[in-house]
Amino acid sequence: MNDTYFGKLGCGTWGLGGDVGGKYSGYGPISRKEAKDILLSAYDAGIIHFDTAPPYGNGSVEVLLGELFSDTEDVKIITKVGVDTWEDEPNFTAKYVRGSLEKSLTRLKRDYVDHYIFHSIKNQSESDLDEGVNEMLKLKGEGLIRSFGASVKSPADILPMLKRFPVFSTIEFNFSAMDTRYLDSSIQAVIGSKDDLFKIARTPLNFGFLGSELSADTIFSPSDHRSRFDRATLERWFVRRKALENLLVKHEVTDDIARVAIAFVVSFKAVDLVIPGMNKLEDIRENCIAVSETNIHSSLIQDIIQLSKDW
Repeated sequence: MNDTYFGKLGCGTWGLGGDVGGKYSGYGPISRKEAKDILLSAYDAGIIHFDTAPPYGNGSVEVLLGELFSDTEDVKIITKVGVDTWEDEPNFTAKYVRGSLEKSLTRLKRDYVDHYIFHSIKNQSESDLDEGVNEMLKLKGEGLIRSFGASVKSPADILPMLKRFPVFSTIEFNFSAMDTRYLDSSIQAVIGSKDDLFKIARTPLNFGFLGSELSADTIFSPSDHRSRFDRATLERWFVRRKALENLLVKHEVTDDIARVAIAFVVSFKAVDLVIPGMNKLEDIRENCIAVSETNIHSSLIQDIIQLSKDW
């Protein structure tokens, strides 16, 4: 087992919130028992980082994590602030930032969280964000959070966010074999200069489109957020997946594309944690194999990067 890479594997929990009503609440229905079994199995497999947020199941995922791991010292929790449900308008005022953390800590049955990050940043006023950051500094001083930062909408937002808030010590961003914008040299120059920055890569399977289960004919549940993607976007992603599959054939790689996609992301020093969604027990096994047993040659990595640039 590659212990260095295995330590980079976390568990994304959005899909474990199930269908809570409203538009695009997650990845479709899932029972509470299934969600609980997945979390326990992930921990039993050696995964200790769990990425969550209040709108995941409208708080139910945080409740589950609290029931299962409140007394488990090695478990690391990443949670977010900004909205309680997907219908809410983002709020980053000091009162909301503190109040949201208090509710999360109650659900999680914890005295602190390891990472507390802004979520769903859209067009907030500068004063709200400044107010929220100042409150996060207070919360850290009180020992209620260990690290704080932001989950950015696009990798292009990393530079302005870190320039504006150099106190950030956590950043979460999209990064996959289909989306390598994070590797932009200007981003990497800043990332490389911040030794204390914890870097979390989300969507390593590009919302499941780098997995083997989806096809151009897949029909998503109305509560699955992927149902909002237009047909042109879906077709473009399937074309890109096919191009990546052809690249694996060229390199005589026989591993499943999903395993290669995870191995690709964790291979970079500029990634401290990758958080694929784990919505089935089989996902845990596959992701563990991807980080511990899947070998990916440097020449394939470079070809994937070049292919992404060509898109």
